[in-house]
Amino acid sequence: MAAMRAICAIFRYQTAYEKKCKHTVNLNGVGFRANHAKAGTELAMWMTDGNFDGKMRRRVGGMTTYRGEKVCRVWLCKEIAGWYSEQLTYIANGEGVNARLYQGDWKDQRWQEVMNSCP
Repeated sequence: MAAMRAICAIFRYQTAYEKKCKHTVNLNGVGFRANHAKAGTELAMWMTDGNFDGKMRRRVGGMTTYRGEKVCRVWLCKEIAGWYSEQLTYIANGEGVNARLYQGDWKDQRWQEVMNSCP
């Protein structure tokens, strides 16, 4: 149940456009990573019964397709949520993930290099 709530919490911080297109577009360090965006959004949309607000309305059960394989939705929630402990800590502490945007710790080395090379 905690992993399911975690997916919904991360989903709430996706931008409206990212929720709609099921991809990570903004490199803001908030919400799902690119490799989890589609699966995370689909899980969250299923749990929220198709609403974009991120409020869980149904429990996860059954199977879904992930990377071409049939997997249990509960397992997939646990698998994805495990990668977002830092964001979830900010959310749980009531700080919100916006505090994280100003710290710069979400940027990886490649993104730093891209930003430094821009005029």
